[in-house]
Amino acid sequence: MASGTFGPTQPDHCVIALKRLAVSTSTAPNRNPSLTSLTLGGASLTGASARFTPGGPATSIAAARCTDASCAEIEPNGDYEQLLVSWFATDGSFDASRSLFGADANGDCTGPCLHDPPPPSVMTSWTPPAPGDGGASGAVSFWAVIRDDRGGVGWLAGAATQQIAAAMQ
Repeated sequence: MASGTFGPTQPDHCVIALKRLAVSTSTAPNRNPSLTSLTLGGASLTGASARFTPGGPATSIAAARCTDASCAEIEPNGDYEQLLVSWFATDGSFDASRSLFGADANGDCTGPCLHDPPPPSVMTSWTPPAPGDGGASGAVSFWAVIRDDRGGVGWLAGAATQQIAAAMQ
């Protein structure tokens, strides 16, 4: 290239191609999946009500999803897209790090579950940290991340605080 010129010096070697891409043929716009609630043992993790006992038994953690028609797309073959939740916490451990909406006991979703709308919620079990492992604040932060087949992502965060034991003497 010569000094002071921009672009190719031989315009015959420049090729520009355009392609029209249909993003969707649906008349109803779709959107990223979203979660509407996150609970630990039935108590809200997004409010201030969730508590845990260090070293206590495993407790169910559940995430509820958006349930209107635009939250789970129906594919051309009539199947609903699969929705998956990944679980994260600053302490403790999960029974399963992922939960698939509509999955069977083995975590599979095939056949009939693909033809029905995904259920409104999924759950797994969370085991609290051992005593003294809950951090200086005695709190554990949680995140549930929902993903769909189109690359859409949504999440919800919450926290639980350590249950204060009866006065220790």
